[in-house]
Amino acid sequence: MPIDIGIGFDDLERLAKPPLVGDGTYETVIEDMADSPVKQSGRPQWKVTLKIINRPEPELQNKFLFVYAQLPWIDPSTQQWDYSNTFTLVNIISGAGMQIQGSLIPDKEVFKGRPLVVKVSKVIRKGTESDPEPTWDNRVQIVTKKKGGGLVS
Repeated sequence: MPIDIGIGFDDLERLAKPPLVGDGTYETVIEDMADSPVKQSGRPQWKVTLKIINRPEPELQNKFLFVYAQLPWIDPSTQQWDYSNTFTLVNIISGAGMQIQGSLIPDKEVFKGRPLVVKVSKVIRKGTESDPEPTWDNRVQIVTKKKGGGLVS
């Protein structure tokens, strides 16, 4: 038997989205890294779940941010290595203080629990065919240490 939820599903979807985190710099810890291939191409990427820590505001306790890190891959259409769009992966490795030698990066499990500093700002996302209305979203940039000192994002 159907259940009446009191509003249309489109409205429920909009209300169900998590509230945005305010602009600023946040300390986080890597809570999870899961395989989440790019839908259109199948390219491997990780969905990285970051838990905000060390904030006094109760509304930020146990809040999560998400970033996607594309991995280098051999593009099936060209049979060549494709290293484009890997800047987030590089920033996660650098920001987490990991040293990489050679061409092997650690398994995603090794990253869990590592701290990362991120910068958050609000951006407007264009609508899609199925939902043409633009929406606000958080843009998350990982802050890394420059080799000579200082921070970059």
